[in-house]
Amino acid sequence: MADAFGDAPDPEVHKERQMLRHMERVATLIKTDLLDADVLLDYAPEFILLNWVTLEPLVREHRREAGTELLWENFEFIATKARKWSEAKKALAVGQTET
Repeated sequence: MADAFGDAPDPEVHKERQMLRHMERVATLIKTDLLDADVLLDYAPEFILLNWVTLEPLVREHRREAGTELLWENFEFIATKARKWSEAKKALAVGQTET
């Protein structure tokens, strides 16, 4: 685990870092209104959630080792939005089938 958190982990060994960095960048663009969250969430909420659920234990370990909850905070931000988006869509779909 320490290798994955170091300054320059081997990208061939720690491929999960590529996804963490990618999701962090995309989420940062959304938080700063440079990318429309609705577009991404309409297209890929399950992709975001799957990656968050898979990588959350590693995120927690990185945060513990770094001593800060700010690490990968934007990825968590977009994962939270994706979860709420999915729940709202499911609730809407259930409401439509009941009428």
